[in-house]
Amino acid sequence: MQIHEDLTLVEVAAIISDALTKAGITAVLSGGSAATVYSENEYQSDDLDFISPASHQSLSEIMTKLGFSKQGRSFVHPNTYYFVEFPTSPIMIGNQYINYQECIIQQINELELRILTPTLCVMDRLAGFIIGVIAKI
Repeated sequence: MQIHEDLTLVEVAAIISDALTKAGITAVLSGGSAATVYSENEYQSDDLDFISPASHQSLSEIMTKLGFSKQGRSFVHPNTYYFVEFPTSPIMIGNQYINYQECIIQQINELELRILTPTLCVMDRLAGFIIGVIAKI
């Protein structure tokens, strides 16, 4: 499936996740983009955060094959306004390590999207909020 401007965040995420999986790379959708998936677009994110233990070079190769180019810390694609980042591995919520096997795979049409569970997604959003509040004190 080609990336084009009419695709939703979920569809773009599924294309990326499926391509990474087929290349033997484990990458889990997290952050605000996972919240967008579970809220059925009630919460909107413009970036896709995938956490992966893979090397930057391996990730870059797959992203380039999908039509993305590197721009700073992000990958951008000319046919979508969503940009992609690969935050540092491992998956952490607050100071708790999350095992990649604790995440789930959602079927999006014929594609597989590896994503935090709904519970882990809520924990991630709450941890981010609390850390933000503490930083302001």
